[in-house]
Amino acid sequence: MLEFTLSWTCGVGESGTGGHEFARAWSDVEACLAKIEGGQGSVTLEVCDRDVGPLVLQVLADSDAYLLTLGVDDGVDYSVRSYSGDHESEEMVNILGNYWSRKLICNNFDVVRYAFREFLSSGDVSEEILK
Repeated sequence: MLEFTLSWTCGVGESGTGGHEFARAWSDVEACLAKIEGGQGSVTLEVCDRDVGPLVLQVLADSDAYLLTLGVDDGVDYSVRSYSGDHESEEMVNILGNYWSRKLICNNFDVVRYAFREFLSSGDVSEEILK
């Protein structure tokens, strides 16, 4: 069974908070995700003691815009799979001070929750969600 670390930030600037701990159960992850839903922050779930394969799932949140990515090491290269699906626009969206293509932005937090739950249970996220 895989072990995971969980890191999070909620809010920005002096009012921001954060933390880091082992993810012992889905309820730990779900509580962190709830802190950023509709707000600003990030949640990162990282596999412990794995060198190859899907390693790090992260969501960056700013209002109701979510950038969802999965870092994967195939033993030769490191690549990032990202969400792609809600928008066709080339418009850029500001998330936590950086601009991202609207094509990469998820506006449905249920998709974010699903991806984190799938990663925690299987160690990967379906390529239907993260390409």
